Amino acid sequence: MKKQRKLPRSLRKQPNKVRIKRRNRTGKALRSIRSDSGFYRERGYFAVMSLFLEAGLRSPTDVIEKVFQRKGSCRILELGSGQGFALSELRGKLPQDWLPKIVFEGIDILPVSDKRLNPPKGVLLHSGNILARPFPKSDIIFSIWALGYVGNIGFAVRKAADALNSGGTAVLHINQHSSTHLNDAKPLVQDLKKLASNLSRIKLKDAGIQVNKALRSDNLIVVIRKE
Repeated sequence: MKKQRKLPRSLRKQPNKVRIKRRNRTGKALRSIRSDSGFYRERGYFAVMSLFLEAGLRSPTDVIEKVFQRKGSCRILELGSGQGFALSELRGKLPQDWLPKIVFEGIDILPVSDKRLNPPKGVLLHSGNILARPFPKSDIIFSIWALGYVGNIGFAVRKAADALNSGGTAVLHINQHSSTHLNDAKPLVQDLKKLASNLSRIKLKDAGIQVNKALRSDNLIVVIRKE
């Protein structure tokens, strides 16, 4: 019988974590990290791609291409961007001659706008609370994890809808237990089913909203499309 390969010691110490692998076309492992949400905690490109596909959309690069072909430009905003790694990787997937007309922008509660943190090339980062800081008008808005940390998810959803340009799309991920990663705090989202019902009834001006259950039972994905 083939001997089973042991997990690294760092993973054996945390048995509640799920080990995720992503492979490219050659079958070589691209990354091996721990996650307990179904999405990459590192918010890399694969996290964004998984989010879009699970929302029933095409890949993020395809969505950007559609906007770019229609307008000749595109503005992308990530809520809870961290240091902009996902935006930077997304930028690297697009044709170089498009980049002068595409804006990659992120907002995070951390001091990500501090130049000493060496922000990624071509990514504009702003420090601030997503409930308080105005959103720039954007064609694509996405968020992974961040909405689970804020106290008023409905307000954040309305802000994202208001910030969308005509024909724009927002894809917002909500994890019920996001806030529990902060010093074992209690989850801000007590009843995910009730939250989904409340969000689906939000009336948005010139926009439609769809609330999807994700593959994991403690995740929601909110999709907003502006007319």
